Amino acid sequence: MSLLQIDNLSQRFSNAGQQHTAFSELSFTLDAGEFLCIIGPSGCGKTTLLRSIAGFLTPSSGQVLLNGQPVRSPGQHCAMIFQTFDQLFPWRTVLGNVSYPLLVQKKAANKRQAKEQAERYLDMVGLRNFSSYYPHQLSGGMKQRVAIARALALQPSLILMDEPFASLDADTRTMLQRELKRLWSESGLTVLFVTHSIIEAIALSTKVLALGAGPPSLRLFEDNPVQGPRGQLKTPSSPGYSEYWSKLNAVVRP
Repeated sequence: MSLLQIDNLSQRFSNAGQQHTAFSELSFTLDAGEFLCIIGPSGCGKTTLLRSIAGFLTPSSGQVLLNGQPVRSPGQHCAMIFQTFDQLFPWRTVLGNVSYPLLVQKKAANKRQAKEQAERYLDMVGLRNFSSYYPHQLSGGMKQRVAIARALALQPSLILMDEPFASLDADTRTMLQRELKRLWSESGLTVLFVTHSIIEAIALSTKVLALGAGPPSLRLFEDNPVQGPRGQLKTPSSPGYSEYWSKLNAVVRP
C-alpha cells in the first residue's frame, strides 16, 4: 500500500459570486521515503494541495488517504514548514520551540525527555549551540533550520514544505538544500516540497509533480531521471540534467 494516495481530488472556491478551481480531479500515489517536488505557475494550486493533504482544507470532491485512511482534519500525520520566518514562537527559545510541541503532542513523557529529544534534533541541523537564543536573534536561514528540527522531532508521516527557502539569499538557500537532502537521506523522511524553481526541483527530488493553471491540472508526475548519489544535490553536471531541465521548462512554462 502506498503511503499517500490522492484520489480524484478537486478544490473549488467561491468569491464574490465567482467560482475558482485551484485544481481538479488530481490523482497520484506516493510511497514512503520519497522526496516529491511540486512545481507549476502561480495560481495552479500548489499550496492548496499541501493544505489539503495536511487536512486544513476539506476537498470539494475526492479524498486524501494516508496509509489507506482518509485525512479529514489536521493532525500528527504531517508537519508543515512555510516560506515565512515568523512560524516560530517569538517568546520561546530555540530549544523551547522544538521541545514544547513534543510535550503538547505527547511525543515526550516529561520536560527532561523533551529537552533531550529537542537537543538531538538541534544537533542534526547544527544549532545545538544556539539553543538559548530567541527567534529575533537568528538569521532567516537559522529560523528555517529550527523549523526543520521541530518538524523532524515530531516524527510525522509526511513533512510538507511550502517554498521554505524562497526568501533566502542564494548561498544560504543552497546550504539548506544540502542540509535537507542529507537529513532526508539519513532519516527516511517522506517530503512534499513546493517550489517555483526548476533547478531546486531537480536538485532535491526523487519524484516531480507538475501542475498547470488550467485543465488538466496534472501535467506531469514521474521519477526524477537525473542521476546522482543519494543524499546529495543534483547539479548541472549530473548526467541527464540539461535534458530534464528542458523537459520541465516546457511543461511548466509552455
